[in-house]
Amino acid sequence: MASSLIPAIPSSEEVYLAPDAIIKAFSFTFVVYEKGNALSFIFALCALIPIFIVVAMAVVFFVNREYQSLFIILGVLVNETVNDFLKHHFAQDRPPNLLVAKFRNVDPTTATELVEHFGMPSSHSQFMFFFVCTVLCWFKVRSRQWKNVTLLGLFGLASLVAYSRVALHYHTVYQVLAGSFVGLVTGNLWRLFIARVLEPKLIPFLDSFSFLKDFLCLHSNENIESTVEFQALSARSLGKKIK
Repeated sequence: MASSLIPAIPSSEEVYLAPDAIIKAFSFTFVVYEKGNALSFIFALCALIPIFIVVAMAVVFFVNREYQSLFIILGVLVNETVNDFLKHHFAQDRPPNLLVAKFRNVDPTTATELVEHFGMPSSHSQFMFFFVCTVLCWFKVRSRQWKNVTLLGLFGLASLVAYSRVALHYHTVYQVLAGSFVGLVTGNLWRLFIARVLEPKLIPFLDSFSFLKDFLCLHSNENIESTVEFQALSARSLGKKIK
């Protein structure tokens, strides 16, 4: 009796889409690579690095509650808006061999819907080089012992992500170079905007609201050389007071 109330699950032969349905992939995470090719698989993982970075930045902000982390996240949104505008402005197609290489057994109409059509400039390249530039604001007052090593590693990682977009046939070399250049420009402009406008003018204004300062615990890292060290010392000091 109860089983009759449960709707029957259709078999695989009965599952279908509406005739006019258009299949669309979320292009930021949709990566196709050559099966059995280890290098191609590594490049596919590289294409997901921007997503890992965004998640990491969100975690850092919610843990530390620093204005600087929030400003970088806002900058990422601005950078993506710029990229979307430029893609529709230039309206340049992706490499002509992309659909052939990735979707051999899919009809051209469906294949076009599976990949974002425009490719100039590369959003992955633009994001990575934007991130590298904006990270410089974290080194403004911090110890410079690991600054050069960290920046060198970040530039290397950004270059690897950019190269992976060409290796996977998602972009031409010029589209990747354009994305890298735009990312460097927007990243440096946003970094200057943080240093000259947001930090000296916006942070004091936001600190005037007790809800942000006391309840949400938002604060600036401007006078903190090492957030990790500061948190450790604060925890130890609090522990001694409790004892």
